[in-house]
Amino acid sequence: TNLHLAEVISAVKSEVSQVQIREATDQAAYVALLEVAKQSRRKDAFSLTDFVGGQAALAAESQKIQDRQKALKEQLGLTDQLATTLADECEKLLADFEEKKKARNQEIDALDTKKKALEVSLANVDLQ
Repeated sequence: TNLHLAEVISAVKSEVSQVQIREATDQAAYVALLEVAKQSRRKDAFSLTDFVGGQAALAAESQKIQDRQKALKEQLGLTDQLATTLADECEKLLADFEEKKKARNQEIDALDTKKKALEVSLANVDLQ
């Protein structure tokens, strides 16, 4: 029985030794898996951070573009108002110009008529 007990003890020790070896191997594999997972999470976190940062940058750029577009629309509206005002003023100036031109021509004609009348009346006068 002692021999038999010694064989059982030896077999149990052998089995415990094999379990310890498998446990150490499994533990090493588990640690390696955790490291891979950690690296993957770190990479995912960086990717997510980059993505969120990219979204924020795009949102900011989009807002700048919208603000610029709004400013340009306002400027276009003011430019259109100015163009309309200038066109109206030009039309008025052209109309006034034609009226003034007609009035000047009438004045020139009247002065020419008076000049001729003076020349005729002074033609017979001796100024010496």
